[in-house]
Amino acid sequence: MREGHKGRGKKGWIAAAAVVCVAAVVVLTAVVLHGKGVFAGEGGDEENVGQTKANTISLTKMNLTNSISATGTLESAKTKTVSADLNQGKVKSVKVSVGDKVKKGQTIVLFDTDELQDEQTEAEQTLADTKEQNSRQLTSAKRKLAEAKKEYKKATAGGKTGESSGQTSVESSGQSSVETAEDELAAVRASNSKSLREAQKAVDEAKEALAACTVKAPMGGTVTAVGVAEGDSYNGGDLVEISDLTDLQVSTTVSEYDISNVKKGQKVVILTDATGDTEIAGKISYVAMTTGSGLLSSGSGGGSESAGASGSADSSSAGYEVRIRLTGQEKELRAGMTAKCSIILKEVRDVYAVPYDAVHTNRDGDSVLYVEDESGGQSQVAVTKGMESDYYVEVSGDELRENLQVIIPTDEPSEAEESEDEGGLNGFMGRGMNGGDMAGYHGNKEGRGNFGGGAPNGAPGM
Repeated sequence: MREGHKGRGKKGWIAAAAVVCVAAVVVLTAVVLHGKGVFAGEGGDEENVGQTKANTISLTKMNLTNSISATGTLESAKTKTVSADLNQGKVKSVKVSVGDKVKKGQTIVLFDTDELQDEQTEAEQTLADTKEQNSRQLTSAKRKLAEAKKEYKKATAGGKTGESSGQTSVESSGQSSVETAEDELAAVRASNSKSLREAQKAVDEAKEALAACTVKAPMGGTVTAVGVAEGDSYNGGDLVEISDLTDLQVSTTVSEYDISNVKKGQKVVILTDATGDTEIAGKISYVAMTTGSGLLSSGSGGGSESAGASGSADSSSAGYEVRIRLTGQEKELRAGMTAKCSIILKEVRDVYAVPYDAVHTNRDGDSVLYVEDESGGQSQVAVTKGMESDYYVEVSGDELRENLQVIIPTDEPSEAEESEDEGGLNGFMGRGMNGGDMAGYHGNKEGRGNFGGGAPNGAPGM
């Protein structure tokens, strides 16, 4: 009986010790959670705040943007391809190479002129012969007219008295001769004018062809392509491409899901590997109405101008072409570089903003922030949400101020959970107490505590 009583006493001691341990764990847990700044509010998201470790950030003002990302290629906003006004010819010399800077009017290609000079000489001789022939024909026609008029005058010199039928016949014949001579003179003049125009046109064309043998730059810029070499036979096509590399743009494409939000004139922020974190300003200058390239083929005509190549790093047949004109320039930029663009749809400046997770909804459905004061006390502040970006949301409210400590919940384990010290809060979290002799504590539905796994000092579990 005594041994049985002694056994019950020992069991009673164990139970009492367990109750004390449980109470200590519960109190320690409450203190630790309160010390960590977890605010247990009423309903909604407030209940979730107390379940995770809390960090704080200092409230400050910032700029927020809502944007569409696109990747494209830098290219010249103004490019001209140059060809010669010749049907055929032999290239005598090429005066430029790729990378050369040229001025407007500078000679860039020369063609052989020997044959054209012969053609011009021949055309000029033909013109001279035509003029001489025309002069002789015109003199002859004028002389015939003068003779006809003279004969007519003689026929009518005796006056009209005593007119006979023979006299009348002579006068009629003389009048007809005059009219015929006048018609012939008019025909000669018309023929001479036509032959003179044709001969002059041949001379002008020969001069133009000769002038076309000297090809000049239609604009200032940098030579970006050369399509001929000395000695080549030319049968048409592009000779040289010149680009203004001080005036760059980005050619890119935007998906059908975003294109309706893209408008001409919108601001764009551009980044390149060459310029690092430097943000380059741009503005949308063109938005295609259909998929694929919106540029017409410039052909190979002389001095034709295009807006640059239309390819981009992420272009596809499903995308809509967008061109972005750079309003800010950097000397490191080169045509052909990849550009990462943020098309600004909306932006606000100098506003309070916090991460999404910092904004909660209370029981009344109002948006609130949980804040911490200098003494460690916590409260909630009512806010109104504004514009949202990828990570931050704009907030406003009468109680907001610079450096207000806003609580940011996180799913990271608390310091107590990370501790491996014996006899700490780890027992409550199921990691054991007293070096692992106690497996943990679990509350049942009736509120009683049950020990599992084992008891202190190797005592049997209950």
